[in-house]
Amino acid sequence: MKKRLKTIICCFVSLYICGLAFALADTSQVSDGDPNSQFALGCQYRHGRGVKKDDAMALRLWSAAAEKGHVAAQYNLALLYANGSGVEKNDAEAIKWFRKSAQAGFPQAQRNLGFCYQEGRGVAQDDAKAFQWFRKSALNGLPDGQYCLAFCYSKGIGVKKNPVEAAKWFRESALNGLHEAQYISGLRYKIGSGVDKDIVEAYAFFNLASDNHDNARRNRIQLANEMTKEQIAEGKRRTKELQEQIKSDTRGN
Repeated sequence: MKKRLKTIICCFVSLYICGLAFALADTSQVSDGDPNSQFALGCQYRHGRGVKKDDAMALRLWSAAAEKGHVAAQYNLALLYANGSGVEKNDAEAIKWFRKSAQAGFPQAQRNLGFCYQEGRGVAQDDAKAFQWFRKSALNGLPDGQYCLAFCYSKGIGVKKNPVEAAKWFRESALNGLHEAQYISGLRYKIGSGVDKDIVEAYAFFNLASDNHDNARRNRIQLANEMTKEQIAEGKRRTKELQEQIKSDTRGN
């Protein structure tokens, strides 16, 4: 029986990528077939920014941009087909455009394509291919792609179990700001899974996630009852170091 990624993080993500498209939108070149303008105007129609929300119009504009190789438009177009927004739901078309975007190196598409293979959504279920796409996404720096790769290593999904690699990628995801990965990293340091047992480091990672993760907060409180005052002080110091590292990495990106 196939294993599944039972987690709120390792899942299909229906988050449309628009980012600076709203601020940088120059729709005057749409009629000239400029893919960046088509993409930007598609974002406006998808979210109802300055125009009436219209998924069918977003589909037309993103289709035009996607055909010209715009990778974010390809990803967004795949989501429209996957969700049946502005068009009849079509998993085959969703996979087609996720694959084009993923092959061009777009990490969000790589993550979603990995999930499609993991769940057999629009493709034959294949854990090995799921792992491969999660790995590409992780190497391209996507925090939830890194988390999914870590989860594969931890459970032996599409790859041989490897607790060291699992801990490495959970930590990488944690340092890219993913709260669930911070919590899991805390657990791994607490018990010494794939890393040397280190309750100070465990405390630091629990503390890092505690404002946004109930289990992390509970584990931090529980662990503090087993620590000396000096260890707790060191854990708080390590938390600040980790926070600075996350901020530094964010600025660098």
